[in-house]
Amino acid sequence: MKAKSIVYIIFLALVALPLLSLAGCSDSQSSVQNSAPTYSGSSTNNLSLTGKSESGTVKPEVNSSDDTVSNIPKGDPTFLIGPDGKAILTSEITRLENTDKTAETLTEDDIGADIYCEGFAYYKEPCGVGYDNCNNPELFDGVRFLGEVPENKNEWKRVNVGDEICGLKVKSATAHFTVCDAVFALPEHHFHDNDDGIELEGTIEVEGFLQVNRHSVHHEISELIWFYPSSIDLPLTPSNSFVDLEKGFETRFEVRNLYNFDNEFLYAGEYNYISLGYLWDTDCDMDGLGVGDIAYARVTLGNIRCLDNHAVARLENVELLSEILAHDYDLTEPAL
Repeated sequence: MKAKSIVYIIFLALVALPLLSLAGCSDSQSSVQNSAPTYSGSSTNNLSLTGKSESGTVKPEVNSSDDTVSNIPKGDPTFLIGPDGKAILTSEITRLENTDKTAETLTEDDIGADIYCEGFAYYKEPCGVGYDNCNNPELFDGVRFLGEVPENKNEWKRVNVGDEICGLKVKSATAHFTVCDAVFALPEHHFHDNDDGIELEGTIEVEGFLQVNRHSVHHEISELIWFYPSSIDLPLTPSNSFVDLEKGFETRFEVRNLYNFDNEFLYAGEYNYISLGYLWDTDCDMDGLGVGDIAYARVTLGNIRCLDNHAVARLENVELLSEILAHDYDLTEPAL
């Protein structure tokens, strides 16, 4: 009888041990799933102690040391430096071209290698000042600007997909680096551009010159619509056209002409033109503006993609604020 009792006790112990182990495993997994915060964007390496990213987007608070450790970006710093002055991590590299190396084995000797980091890009907020000779004729003497040229002291920042900049949500963004010869190395080490620009969700309303190009022998620009804002609240992105070998990427406040109208219609600002596609492909009411016409207008823009100091967008609404200011005649069209 005693022997049977001992065997029965041993049997119960063997059955209970796996059950206890399973219960402990289940509790542990539940705790991790319920406590881990989720972050927008591809990386959290720009989180501050206040829970805000450098782009100003509020992030969830981290409540425990375990959470903090789990959300530290993985990977090692590389020799690639973004315009914000921070190193790119190996884990942030999503694609390599023109090389057989990996993110972990890539070196500065791999000249010509292209590196892509999907999920984030770099931008600078505009200074918010601009003029045109339609509203401020006293500030222009031909292409010479007579006013005070503003200085943009804003810093280059990194922005992640899902963040909001200039009141618009970032839909897509990719940072592109190219390993170049050291003689061309800038403070932003090997940064090339924001590949395909920064794509934004939402719409904006802005004023400026609106032009529909005439029919041209260059068919690719026939009936193209361009918008020229003197001031616009859209992000500026690093351009290889504006590079100082000591200071790095810059933005420039310049006087610009409208296409085919030198010194007649001028605007001064940081932003260049915005391309709005072709007239024949536009489904909004142009409010009387036709092929070859120029007017001052208030427009609504959507599907915006920022590239350097210009952009492409979809024209959603037009309100002319002036009469037709000029008409650019076709080569076969008789001038009046």
